[in-house]
Amino acid sequence: MRFAVWLIERPRWFKRTVLIINDLAMLTIALWFAYSLRLSQLYVPDTLPKVLLMAAAPVIGVVVFYMRGLYKLVTRFIGPEGTTRIYVAVIVAAVLWALVVLMSGVKVHPRSVIVIYGLIAAGMIRLSRQWAGASLLKLAPEHKGVSFDERKRVIIYGAGNIGIQLLRALNETGNYKTVAFIDSNASLAGQMVHGVKVLRPEKIGKTIADERRFVQMTTAFGGGRIVDWLSGEQLPRIC
Repeated sequence: MRFAVWLIERPRWFKRTVLIINDLAMLTIALWFAYSLRLSQLYVPDTLPKVLLMAAAPVIGVVVFYMRGLYKLVTRFIGPEGTTRIYVAVIVAAVLWALVVLMSGVKVHPRSVIVIYGLIAAGMIRLSRQWAGASLLKLAPEHKGVSFDERKRVIIYGAGNIGIQLLRALNETGNYKTVAFIDSNASLAGQMVHGVKVLRPEKIGKTIADERRFVQMTTAFGGGRIVDWLSGEQLPRIC
């Protein structure tokens, strides 16, 4: 229990480093399993080029995971969106590794290994995070995050680049659920931006009436700003 609390309270860079080490290990094991299953024997690379190809797969995977934002996800609250992001990242990593294998010129390389590797890697990466999240919540219940139904509902004013950045930041915390964008741009009204509907400003009254405990934020620099005006709880200035 003490270790779980200690780990949760570590700085973000430390936890990301732990995840990177975990992913390197999981991807290496997944690739070795893929070769062994395909060849029906315990696989041991017999040439330096093959060793380098095996080493390249987990490195490519970690780079893709970083670029896809997997290390910004809260392990204790990944959710369906995070799971989808993991699967997409693994697919991209497997395809990129396949291109490396193709360009390497290494002969007698079973192509089905790439597919098997992708499937095993996706399962191991997802399950490792699920196990870690469940273990941390069990061993350190006082650090339990806000559940899906308890998340604060948020309206973001402005559906531009800054609004989208704010949406992503709030999603990564796992404590907020953005239910709508408010934007005065008529061409955006009724559209979906990153899965969130854009409403006209005159619709905000009805939207607030339909929900409870909204936190309304504006992303317009220099514009009016109302923060948590329904619940009365002040939040830090975000922009």
